[in-house]
Amino acid sequence: MPTPCIRLSRVRTTEQASWDHWWDLSEAVALSGAVEFFRLADSLGVSIYYISNRDEVNKPGTKRNLIALGFPQVDEEHFMFRDASRSSDKTARRNAVLRSHEILMLLGDNLGDFDRIFDVRDEAKRDESVKALLRSLVVVSSSCLTPTMVLGSLL
Repeated sequence: MPTPCIRLSRVRTTEQASWDHWWDLSEAVALSGAVEFFRLADSLGVSIYYISNRDEVNKPGTKRNLIALGFPQVDEEHFMFRDASRSSDKTARRNAVLRSHEILMLLGDNLGDFDRIFDVRDEAKRDESVKALLRSLVVVSSSCLTPTMVLGSLL
């Protein structure tokens, strides 16, 4: 069981206060290869923005955790947490980055991290959005499979 789940199971709640406590502990571990990937991007001159739906109160613990793990560019300029409106829509924060940068890649743990269209509660609408996203992907595959074959099997 991942450490956050263990911590939450001990307090037996998923209320905001429990998440705030977990983030303040600064004990999360990085996914294998994540620190190296971010360091490589940093060494190539890529600006890295941490756009999170954590609340501003969670910034210090999150920053301590990322610094301890060795992630680069962990500073105020590159941290964009949820504002007082508590909106999970990251569009405005991504647009702020787009004013001065080209976005090369988005990373996230749920589809809402990529586009607000995935934040809808209607499952059929989300499914259609996923299919549209998959249709727009370019898939590089081995010579025995064509991208059409790969995408066709996903849709």
